[in-house]
Amino acid sequence: MLSQIGWIPDSDLDLHQWQSVGSSLGRLGRYSQWWIGDWLLYARGKWGEMYTEAIKITGYDYGSLRNMASLAQKFELSRRHDKLSWDHHAAVGGLTPAEQDYWLDQAVALKWSREDLRTELRAAERNGVSQSACAPAESEGGGSATLVCPKCQEVIEIPEAVAKSILGSVPG
Repeated sequence: MLSQIGWIPDSDLDLHQWQSVGSSLGRLGRYSQWWIGDWLLYARGKWGEMYTEAIKITGYDYGSLRNMASLAQKFELSRRHDKLSWDHHAAVGGLTPAEQDYWLDQAVALKWSREDLRTELRAAERNGVSQSACAPAESEGGGSATLVCPKCQEVIEIPEAVAKSILGSVPG
């Protein structure tokens, strides 16, 4: 039984059932900020700003609601990563869409926690590396570009078209 203040199983659970319930509870917590943000954007499109009403309905304060709507607006559904938390997306919310996509893709591929992602962003900023991770090194004419991972310094060859979609341009 799930209530406003707690959870009690309806019956004795085996390990698999307990894991399934935990997975469902985790999803509810991870995705609710997106849902509320989208809900607010819907209201804005239909009736204008509805924060006073939304505060009464949800119990969230104005700042939290504004943040949820703002992030939901910055990331259309197709750009949201279901393997990452809302906080991962919030960490890159101030970047350009291409930079956001790059860093979120890295976070998925390298299984970064929210804190890992924030650490990598700060390290890139400290090292004077563009937030789009690394400027590609000169291509050797084969239609590819070289990127350097800000975490491990691994050199990665990627197709020039991919580098352009991530970084906007490839020096020639």
